[in-house]
Amino acid sequence: RPVCVFPALLVKFRRDLFWLLTALRPVRPGATLLVHSPDARPAVTEWVKLALGAASAHGWRGSVHLWGETAPGWKWMWGPPHELAWAADELHKRPHQTALVRIAGAGADLLFGLEAGLHRFHGVAGDACHVWVDLLEPREKIEDPEWNALPGPPSPPRIARGTPMREVTVGGDRTLVDGDDIGVPWADLPARLAEAAVARLLGAYAIKDGIDALWLWERPLQAIEAMLEAQRKASKP
Repeated sequence: RPVCVFPALLVKFRRDLFWLLTALRPVRPGATLLVHSPDARPAVTEWVKLALGAASAHGWRGSVHLWGETAPGWKWMWGPPHELAWAADELHKRPHQTALVRIAGAGADLLFGLEAGLHRFHGVAGDACHVWVDLLEPREKIEDPEWNALPGPPSPPRIARGTPMREVTVGGDRTLVDGDDIGVPWADLPARLAEAAVARLLGAYAIKDGIDALWLWERPLQAIEAMLEAQRKASKP
């Protein structure tokens, strides 16, 4: 019996360790990320489904936006929001090279902030393929004046260069983080994303100034955010 219980305890320990190690960091209301692929659009689809699945598993709200998609009443270049069920059913039918993902929930910035970097996928499009994940804003809410300030698809796409921070086989039983197998199957990764994150976090602690290279948000909306806040303050009696 202890042999059966131990793996479950280890899973819980790894998950709890991530939240323990990040407990003193500021908690933001969400995360907005840009994902793009230099070599295979289906890799974007797989990462988006992973991200939205992880959001759902953690009790957060996730949505994906596609560049150039239109809808009645929607006036931005990033199209209207779609949730996990839509992404699971529809996104593979018309894969995109780039997607915008928003996650709403306290602590989502901490977990998804460690998704930044190069990801390698096997079992998606023949040869190994990749996505880059960029951290845009540590919040999910985007006000109307801010939408046009969000970056669009990189042009030209950023080539896959360097060692991926995570390597997976879609449908497989291995997840590599910085080259180490953390023993998390692909199907379990959304619910166990904190285990992948803590592996990266512990690796950063082992390197001098390694933590300083994590959670580097680009903040493309910072100037507009400050302007809107100043306007709100000025309008108060």
